[in-house]
Amino acid sequence: MGFKFVDKGIVNDDNMPEVDFYQMAAFGMRNSPAIDISEAKEKLGVINSGYVSWSSRPVLGTEFKILTSHNGEKYDELINNRYIKNSQKLNINLKIYMRYFVISEVATIFREQGPQLFNVVITLSNKLQEIWETKDKFQLEWKGGSD
Repeated sequence: MGFKFVDKGIVNDDNMPEVDFYQMAAFGMRNSPAIDISEAKEKLGVINSGYVSWSSRPVLGTEFKILTSHNGEKYDELINNRYIKNSQKLNINLKIYMRYFVISEVATIFREQGPQLFNVVITLSNKLQEIWETKDKFQLEWKGGSD
């Protein structure tokens, strides 16, 4: 049996203090269409490494998680301006898949104050440190809340 909230806390728990604040978590996810990186292969020869960078406007109580995959099945979480795991595997499929999460513990988010993720840039390089870049052309913003 789960918890049932009432004015005085949890039913049948006299030690539970009054519940005067309710907080809900909300999240959204976007799977990016596969991004073709065959142009990078042509320019660089062998893709040896890569990283993803982005700009965001987080809101207190809100975070972004960005994941990448070379096959669209197994995803690895990224840290802004850090290397893509197993980037050499991008030479096989010549596509990169991106998955974006917005996670919020804020009860109400207003659109004009909501979290936004934009300017996601994928940079790939070879052993000679020549680079190729592309942007994931979208803006991710919170559509919930009140106006």
